[in-house]
Amino acid sequence: MESFQETLRRPQSLITRILCLVIVMSAAVFTATCHFAIGGEIGMGAVVRYDNGIADGAAPADGAPAASGILDTPGTPDAPGAEAGDYLSAGLTQTGYAEHPISAESPTDELFGPPMPALPPLNYEEIQAAVERIAQEYGATAVSVAIVRNGSVAGTFVYGYATKGTVPLTDEGVFRVASISKPVIGMVVMRLVELGEIGLDTDISEYWGEPVRNPAYPDVPITIRQMLNHTSSFHPFIYGFSASEERIRTRIRNGTAFDAVIPGAFESFAYNNYAYAVLGLTIELATNETVNNHARRHLFEPFGIDAAFGGGALLNTDNLVTLYRHTGVIGMSAGDNRNRLGSTFPGQCGIEFAGGLTINAPDLAILIAALANGGEYRGIRILSEDSVRQMQEVLGAVRGFEQCLALRRVEAHFGEEVLYFHTGTSFGVFTLASYNPHNRNGVVVLTSGAYGRRTYAGITYICAKISEFIYRAMREAAVEYSQ
Repeated sequence: MESFQETLRRPQSLITRILCLVIVMSAAVFTATCHFAIGGEIGMGAVVRYDNGIADGAAPADGAPAASGILDTPGTPDAPGAEAGDYLSAGLTQTGYAEHPISAESPTDELFGPPMPALPPLNYEEIQAAVERIAQEYGATAVSVAIVRNGSVAGTFVYGYATKGTVPLTDEGVFRVASISKPVIGMVVMRLVELGEIGLDTDISEYWGEPVRNPAYPDVPITIRQMLNHTSSFHPFIYGFSASEERIRTRIRNGTAFDAVIPGAFESFAYNNYAYAVLGLTIELATNETVNNHARRHLFEPFGIDAAFGGGALLNTDNLVTLYRHTGVIGMSAGDNRNRLGSTFPGQCGIEFAGGLTINAPDLAILIAALANGGEYRGIRILSEDSVRQMQEVLGAVRGFEQCLALRRVEAHFGEEVLYFHTGTSFGVFTLASYNPHNRNGVVVLTSGAYGRRTYAGITYICAKISEFIYRAMREAAVEYSQ
């Protein structure tokens, strides 16, 4: 039987599919350890204010050209002659795009509004040209983009190489997406809460089998909710600290795992990769099952997605992308990622939970579309509407955005009234996944090797400019259709 992904990507009979050469890279064996390096982004970079878009007039780092609040590429009418559901192209080389079929209907519910009618096709050639121009402007080695339109994955765009100069990137290229891992961990958590296997506000001492208390506030329980929203009071370790269960237990017992702030208080907010390592192990200890098994069964398998926390845990590692820093050096080779297995048994190691999700852009877009649709995609429900609502609840305002439960929220950004999003930064990768639950549009941008200057909301310029261009294109197409 044809898989979901094959159905999603199968070209129509009238369109010729271009064959793409994929060269599988062989790499030296690298033994991954359980030392916690950078799970995801570790800071917000330069502070630059913007209005309704990306930063205005500030030069990115390393001499990259400045970004403008309004992109300077003029729009063109949508390409004529294509109906919703047609493919214009597929099978990508180092540059190219593929249009994916888009459903004419989406679910109705009180939180996310009524279904929208089918929309006319976008000008995919124009979007591909913009992706290429922006990728070159910011010096990227690889860019993979997927768009969500009216709640369905509607197109993919790629630029560059999976391995520089030898293996062209396709939309099947699998990236380590850094801190976009966090909202996916949040989705795993909410599904397990629905199943009654864990509780958002349960004292995690129950799951660790011993007291887990901040010695400065011994009467305040530490919970999964606090770890999801970065208020747990765990110290935000970054480099060289072990994420093994044994070392985490030792730090909990001697009190060095914590800062002297109140667990759960918004004033205690501190972006925290280490807490997500503890969170992942908490899930595994509570359920006696690995996070990868939970994610695969509850989120990935229903849609035919091959993804994992740790590249070596993928079912197929042939499409792993080599990650480059802007200097040109390798941040993480495909071979190194292939040797990162995450937890192979419950409680083994928390290193991959903050930033180790490894997935391609269109598959990540399916998960983003599910959030935009209130927990379901094409009739398959993976979360309840209430779980998505809880993920979108605002905790409070942080610099440049509002913090939610494993998500972030901004208003009047990229021309959208509201966006929920998360970014990622690690090993030369800059990523952004965002969606608007009102119109069910979204954009996923995965990059390697680009300049790293960020907007005030912590979004790298390359991801911001691509996303802004695509959101504007979708809005203009909708306006044109309504006239």
